[in-house]
Amino acid sequence: MSSGVPLADNCVEKFNDLKLRKAFRYLSFMIDKVDGTDTIVLESEGSRDATYAEFLGTLPNDPRYYIFCENPIDWIVWGGVEYGFPQSARSCFGLDCAIRLGL
Repeated sequence: MSSGVPLADNCVEKFNDLKLRKAFRYLSFMIDKVDGTDTIVLESEGSRDATYAEFLGTLPNDPRYYIFCENPIDWIVWGGVEYGFPQSARSCFGLDCAIRLGL
């Protein structure tokens, strides 16, 4: 029996494309209902040519999970203030990521 929110089938494949093939600059994930169950689904992909500034321009006020491929890969949990995510609760994994987002 697993716990937590399941991943949609293509999430692992897209992550491997980003990590191993460097096919994307970033991936955006969100929680959505799939067959009546909350599931983490791929929302969008950033082209390999996308800049960090372009990535920042895509950040919505809605909660999202991001993987940004720089060196190293940054894992970002994002949420807007309207959803009860104060700036201090926006988190990422990786020192460079934290510095860039001003955390």
